[in-house]
Amino acid sequence: MRVRSETDREILRLAVPAFLALVAEPLFLLGDAAVVGHLGTAELAGVGVAAVVLQTAVGLCIFLAYGTTAGVARRLGAGDQRGALALGVDGTWLAVLIGAVVTVAGIALTPWLVGLFDVTGPVEEHAVDYLAVSFAGTAPLLVVLAVTGVLRGLQDTRTPLVVAVVGNLGNLALNVVLVHGVGWGVTGAAIGSVLAQSAMAAALVGVLVLTTPACVPRPPVSPEQPGPGSPSSSGPSPCAPPSSSPPTWSPAVPVPTRPVPPASPRTSSR
Repeated sequence: MRVRSETDREILRLAVPAFLALVAEPLFLLGDAAVVGHLGTAELAGVGVAAVVLQTAVGLCIFLAYGTTAGVARRLGAGDQRGALALGVDGTWLAVLIGAVVTVAGIALTPWLVGLFDVTGPVEEHAVDYLAVSFAGTAPLLVVLAVTGVLRGLQDTRTPLVVAVVGNLGNLALNVVLVHGVGWGVTGAAIGSVLAQSAMAAALVGVLVLTTPACVPRPPVSPEQPGPGSPSSSGPSPCAPPSSSPPTWSPAVPVPTRPVPPASPRTSSR
């Protein structure tokens, strides 16, 4: 029962922050709707139309989070922390590349995407204004997904939760200032979301960069003072990949050996 209890506590330690972080991500659009809703019905409807397009675009790239989580966790479980971090960096660069393509294509196709919803008048104008600016935050948001997946694979679910909560609070504050204080309307709400998403991406990338140097090869040291991870130190390096040599097998139960009978002397025939 004690082992099971420890396992349950470990699962809860990882699952609860991960679940709350997933819930916190859609709160960006909800916060925008709450602030923009005070402007009028047309503004709220325009944000609603744009939110459907943004959620669809980001939802199609959700593999950046779950793919990196599985890959990094497998490498980490195999003892290859260096490979796990390298895989996480590759996933982050893939998020940047996909985000750049989605941003350029989304901004160019914004009027056509809004036209698919058959809205006209002020609703169409507000939807186009909000969507065109919000597409600029697609790349940072995809980076957030990728790095969040990397940290989850490294069994760190608390950091993404903290960044998500702080980012959502910052988004609300920026929306209130830009929408009602400065008077930029739905465009101010979109700008506030882009700034908050960019700050979240920068924070998570900073955490990943601070994690990576732990597996950078150390400079050689003198034999008199062996350092950790050096050939003369005891124990393998925490960042060393698993050995490719096959393990030596020894039977758990000794195998009995039968004595070999002596060879009979040959008689020479004459």
